[in-house]
Amino acid sequence: IAAVLLLAYMFVRRMFLGIDDWQMFIEQTFEAFEFMLASLTLFSLGIIGEYVGKTYQEVKRRPRYFIEAETPAAPLPPGPRGR
Repeated sequence: IAAVLLLAYMFVRRMFLGIDDWQMFIEQTFEAFEFMLASLTLFSLGIIGEYVGKTYQEVKRRPRYFIEAETPAAPLPPGPRGR
């Protein structure tokens, strides 16, 4: 938001007050545009970080495997003593 306000201020200042030095105006505009891109990049990284963090927390709560159904134990075969 600050970068957009800075660009608007620079535009209004250029239109109404008039700046004789175009080189300085172009440099300041470029710096304000860089500031805006940097803020958008950091905002995007924050959103990605939130997504990765929530995914990690969700995966951490899950068990390693699910037991779908239990089957009854089969009778053991007779051993060497005839049991």
